[in-house]
Amino acid sequence: MPNFVHREMRTPVSSAQASAVADVLLLHPAPSLSDQIARCAELRPGWRVATSRARKLPEIRKVLSQAATAIIDGTEDPCLAAEGFLQAVAQLGAGAVAMYTEATDRDLELLVRVRGSVYLLGPLWPEQWESFFDLQPSNTTRRAA
Repeated sequence: MPNFVHREMRTPVSSAQASAVADVLLLHPAPSLSDQIARCAELRPGWRVATSRARKLPEIRKVLSQAATAIIDGTEDPCLAAEGFLQAVAQLGAGAVAMYTEATDRDLELLVRVRGSVYLLGPLWPEQWESFFDLQPSNTTRRAA
């Protein structure tokens, strides 16, 4: 079962308990990405971040249905990330999905760019994350003024 982390409470909740839409879903996040997004969440009161390591398509679809924006981490398993990315684009649209990686992968980058999504080569500075979130179509990802 996918694991959601509600950053406001900093406690895991099951997908059955996560009835509200997450502002950001991290799919297959490595510790580095999780830490970077946790720092962003500290600047955004009430911001909901969910994480999932779902591997099967029905599980991936379910967690994506509860997200406004998805960031897929391709650092550890580019093939699994590519599958999650394609499903995220199909469900959320290319503008609401980004691929993050800390290792260059030409095939993964091509897959992402051809579909019109953002390819993020990390780690990123907090200012770079702010720029990324400010450009997202969902107002829920914007920092409180």
